[in-house]
Amino acid sequence: MLNYDFLNLSPSEFENLVRDLLQTRPGIFIESFADGADGGIDFRYTKNGERVIVQCKRYKAFDNLWAVLGKELKNMHKQKPDKYILATSVDLLKHQKEQIYQFFKEFMPTAQYVLGRKDINSLLTHNPNIEKQHYKLWLSSTAVLEQIIQSKVINQSAFEIDKIKKMVNLYVENDSFREALGIINKSNYVVISGIPGIGKTTLARVLSYYLLSNGYQEFVFISGTTGEGMSNFKEGRKQVFFFDDFLGKNFLKLKPSINEGSLLLRFVHKIAAAKDKVLILTTREYILNQGKEVFEELENNSINFNKCVLDLDKYSSTIKAKILVNHLYFSDLPRTHCEALLEKKYYLKLINHRNYNPRIIETVVENKLWEQTLPSEFGAVFLNALENPESIWQKAYETQISMLSRCILAILATTGTPIYNDFLEEAVKKFSRDHFNAYGFVVNPFNYSEAIRELHNSFIITQQDQEGQVVVNFINPSISDFLTGYLGRETAVLIDVIKSALYFNQLGGIYVVKGEKVKSPSWFFKTGKIEIDQNIAKIIREKVTTDYDSLTSSAISQYDTQSGFAYFITDKDQFSKISILSDPSIFEMLPDQLFQLYLAEKLSGLIATGLNSLSERTSFVDAVEKLNNYLIYKPEELIRTYLQGAYHMLDFDLLVRLKAVVPNAAQHIKEDERFQSFVEQACSSGLTDFKPSDLSYVNTRLTLLQKELDVDVSQRLEVFAKRSEDLAVEMPEEEKVKLDNLKIEQKKKKSQQDNENSRIFERLMDKEDG
Repeated sequence: MLNYDFLNLSPSEFENLVRDLLQTRPGIFIESFADGADGGIDFRYTKNGERVIVQCKRYKAFDNLWAVLGKELKNMHKQKPDKYILATSVDLLKHQKEQIYQFFKEFMPTAQYVLGRKDINSLLTHNPNIEKQHYKLWLSSTAVLEQIIQSKVINQSAFEIDKIKKMVNLYVENDSFREALGIINKSNYVVISGIPGIGKTTLARVLSYYLLSNGYQEFVFISGTTGEGMSNFKEGRKQVFFFDDFLGKNFLKLKPSINEGSLLLRFVHKIAAAKDKVLILTTREYILNQGKEVFEELENNSINFNKCVLDLDKYSSTIKAKILVNHLYFSDLPRTHCEALLEKKYYLKLINHRNYNPRIIETVVENKLWEQTLPSEFGAVFLNALENPESIWQKAYETQISMLSRCILAILATTGTPIYNDFLEEAVKKFSRDHFNAYGFVVNPFNYSEAIRELHNSFIITQQDQEGQVVVNFINPSISDFLTGYLGRETAVLIDVIKSALYFNQLGGIYVVKGEKVKSPSWFFKTGKIEIDQNIAKIIREKVTTDYDSLTSSAISQYDTQSGFAYFITDKDQFSKISILSDPSIFEMLPDQLFQLYLAEKLSGLIATGLNSLSERTSFVDAVEKLNNYLIYKPEELIRTYLQGAYHMLDFDLLVRLKAVVPNAAQHIKEDERFQSFVEQACSSGLTDFKPSDLSYVNTRLTLLQKELDVDVSQRLEVFAKRSEDLAVEMPEEEKVKLDNLKIEQKKKKSQQDNENSRIFERLMDKEDG
């Protein structure tokens, strides 16, 4: 019979195993619940009219198990199930099982309702398919570990059981394992790619252990060039070749022969043709793209067709939760710090953080940050590690990509993304012309394309819209976070980018005075602002006043169409330019006020030109708010200019904002002959253009207008109230039912996800001392 101790599984993984085993019995479908939300229920099911509750306790020692059973008995008295099953990883002695049975006797017909380690192993013995599904379980069994350890290892120190156990403990089963294994079964080789820190090497190691435990005899670690694999290729012997970070690390620095690309392809095809060989390669996309530039043969599509790309966007919140919990559970994290993470639900902030990355979690755990941190502060310290992801990107940025690629990323940090590739290329070309002596390159279409390919799928992603325009985005928000902090420190690079800037959005809205806390990050650069000092503020001012007329915008926004999506340029009007360049952070560092007066003069000259779009009016109000103390204008003329183009319900909000800064604005607004026609037009568009769900918003805007400008809109409020009623009646009954069912389904799905994540984290409290 099998003899697993189940201690390589986290509590939630142990629960899943028990659930799968119990569901093999006919007529049983098990529901899951979050611990705490349903009185301590892990699972429940109904059979023959009886309600059965199941609880799973993953402990090593009986004393630790017994210590929590008093609480569970109280829970059972509250829940009042017909039957109760307790499953535990403890290797129960006969008298211990009897002791538990007697304790729960009113809910247990016999002692067989207590499942100890031997009982669960017995169920696994009779359900080998369940055992195979939980590959993490059997990978760390004694027999499998011995089989792995006895495998011949070439070019690497022998496998150590403790290292394997640690890696398997932390590993979280997910679809990437099955995807990669499927590729191996089809082609005998797989290329695992992804951003730094996502778990490429861990997946490759687990795949290797899996293969070695299933008949493969030899593990060959390739540390340098393909020749190591070729020289160790042995006919008739089942071998696993592992080429970690191929083309990376020191590979390209070793100056391999010009035939290396051909040799690698020959080796891959040789593996593919063999019946007893597997090749696992890991790489980062930018390294693979660099290799393709060095070795043209690597453009061969056979490599690309067999890639397994690890993508954080494909990780569900539950997978992220399990990765985090496994690292914490199998560490020395004290119980007090576990409680602190649970108390304020810091775990939700961690798993939903835009910079979530397994490498950062691993760094926090390996450095045991809790040893220098009070329990009450641990959540904030952990969160700060995600907010400042230098550990993930700095090495790759400084040492593993070309100088041209580094400069492209620095420029992107100031333009923001998305950006048209053509716009980015023009900015990079100007940068190279202005600073050739400092950086040593001149951009042409060929080396620019090479650099974009190098960065693609590692630092950036590119996509083409339906208009044929190529658009560039950061692949992960943590990259822009890193660059924001990096440019704040490496000011020489930032100054060069500013001096060669083509776009006004590179010069405003993305900066903050050093030492000042950013209260509301710029909408234009959502992940943070670059810290600058007075010297850089002066350089920005000089750049703006010198190149003002030639500065344009690179900001674009996406809109959906029936056949796909496309982008349009935003902030291309002069009011947007003034609004974005009127950065309060820069103002504070320029006590002579010349810059403010310069922009105010530009704005004053535009006031009488008209405001033709809602975007222009929004930027106009932004600029007036920022420059009001420096503007010279007649309030009635400013209001007249605004109302000439106003027609939208959102203009109500903008007028209220103008009232706050323009003297006697409310009186001028009400006296202007255009005001009444504007209100009528805005309300008419609200009646025809707004959906039922928007009408409450409309009522709020009208009420605000009535309060702030002291105008009577009561009749219009009545009209909108009647329109809301009419729309409710107009909606077909089946549409209402469909909409209600969709809302219920979405709510149910979110509740299930929350329950699962809550249960995973609540199990941190089951950690045993020592």
